[in-house]
Amino acid sequence: LAYEHFDGFVVLHGTDTLSYTASALSFMLESLGKIVILTGSQVPIFDSRSDGLDNFLSSLIIAANYNIPEVCVYFGTNLMRGNRTCKISATSFEAFDSPNFPPLAKANIKIEVDYRAIFRPCTLEKFHVHTSLNRNVGLLRIFPSMTTHLIKAFLQPPIEGVVLQSYGAGNVPMNREDIINELSAATRRGVIVVNITQCATGCVTNTYASGKLLDEAGA
Repeated sequence: LAYEHFDGFVVLHGTDTLSYTASALSFMLESLGKIVILTGSQVPIFDSRSDGLDNFLSSLIIAANYNIPEVCVYFGTNLMRGNRTCKISATSFEAFDSPNFPPLAKANIKIEVDYRAIFRPCTLEKFHVHTSLNRNVGLLRIFPSMTTHLIKAFLQPPIEGVVLQSYGAGNVPMNREDIINELSAATRRGVIVVNITQCATGCVTNTYASGKLLDEAGA
């Protein structure tokens, strides 16, 4: 395996789906003991104004010199945890952000690593790659005019897992019993529903009555 022969890895990737790949790899590469950095460019690398060369060189320097055993995304001046990133701009060189988690490192004149933020496993397990992934998982975003038919169709087999993007702190409208009923029926069938907020920062809670409805539905 190439894993045994190198200290770190840099992957050049298109920016549109870079965060998806970084997130998937972070779960596929179990007990990772070496750094994996995904990076790319907003402007093609052969263009005279491309940001690709800086991103690539900085990624290589970090991968070769720092012990950060995570799947990361490097873009602009920030090294970020891969499964916390999202693309926030189609035109800026600072195209990626990690809204709910601080950068693992910043590369300005000096490279400054926040070692307190780096994930380190509590046990030493052998590195393992998960190659079998369940594709019957979908992303469902709540919106005001959502119909019962739409949510019912989405939750039908073969769906086995749903990432539910709800309002605010994890809420659905209290007058939409149809949504709650369909989600409850799905969880009773064994569908896993994970409730997350549509907001860029913050998290879900059951502080509000409308949030408790999702708790009771099994999300």
